Amino acid sequence: MAKALAPVRKETISKIKAQLTPKQAVKFDALVKQERSNNAGWSTGWSADS
Repeated sequence: MAKALAPVRKETISKIKAQLTPKQAVKFDALVKQERSNNAGWSTGWSADS
């Protein structure tokens, strides 16, 4: 499933970065890199059951 979401994630990240200032983009890149290194998905931290 994660493989199927890769293109959607890449497109979403590109759309977000297009709206950011260069300074914000650097911070966003660091955030994305941190999330990948933690093996955390975009849904980590919330649940419909909580």
